[in-house]
Amino acid sequence: MHSYVLSSYEDTKLIPELMQSHDMVSLVFLDSSELLYLNRTTDPWFSATTPADNSTEDTGYFADQDSGVLGCAMRRLMCNPLLPDETGCVNLFANNETIIESLKKAWPDSQDQHVIYPLMVAQAESGIAGAPETWYSIPGVPTLLSRNTLMDSVQFAHLPNDRWKDEREHLYKASLARIRSSKYYSLSAWAAFFMLLLGAIIMLLALFVEGLFELFLRAAGLQSNTRLTYGHAEWRTGSTLQLQRLAHESAGLGTWKRTDESIPVTEYGDSLGILDTSRPGHARLVRADTEMSRMHGNGEIPDAKTGVKYLRLSSNEQI
Repeated sequence: MHSYVLSSYEDTKLIPELMQSHDMVSLVFLDSSELLYLNRTTDPWFSATTPADNSTEDTGYFADQDSGVLGCAMRRLMCNPLLPDETGCVNLFANNETIIESLKKAWPDSQDQHVIYPLMVAQAESGIAGAPETWYSIPGVPTLLSRNTLMDSVQFAHLPNDRWKDEREHLYKASLARIRSSKYYSLSAWAAFFMLLLGAIIMLLALFVEGLFELFLRAAGLQSNTRLTYGHAEWRTGSTLQLQRLAHESAGLGTWKRTDESIPVTEYGDSLGILDTSRPGHARLVRADTEMSRMHGNGEIPDAKTGVKYLRLSSNEQI
């Protein structure tokens, strides 16, 4: 099923009976000579009433003509919305003298004419390029609705008697569609704003939820509630820094303050513990002097003496 177009706007010379003085006439030829229609079709463009087997009609039908012809007349108008159609429209398929006269009537102002005339020339020069018939000349484009029900040169659908109208409407809608550019993307500004706002709220809650809950306990006078107080303390001490504080303090390391805040600190000059890795699978937190003494006693440091204790240097001593 193929289609071909002849247009009066191009070099094709049509007979006078087909010519229209103010319209572009197109003849669309439908080649369906190699198709088999399973259902009888009386549409004037897809006409197929010839049985494939003269003895029976159950085997399908062939097209009545090798090529069906559909004649179309198209008029392209550019109109001034401020004026009635009788005087405010210009037919771009008319001759040049008629176009200029119509332009002066539709846009009497000379400045408007200087703006509109280049647009009219571009529209007129495009000729058939802006007509729906041009879709038939693009290879691989599904311009015919009937191709959707075509398989291996067999038409399975039952085509209505006015199928040609559906085809023309489909082609006209396709000509109005715009090709989306890859340079631009359409998105909902409200959806993007809502996602950013929701993400910001979640991040702020994650940062300040502990402090907000503590303010809530104080403001509501719920500090006497043992269950809430214990749960809040357990939640607060479950942070990474508080867990480190608990481990060092349980080993007797450091003098800690601000233990009820998110970041506990020690007194200036306090020494923290180090890891005992004598058992790699079971590291322990120990005092620094105990670990270093063990390392010296085992001879892991050359010329080490047993029981050496490392002290913190004062700020004015040099190594």
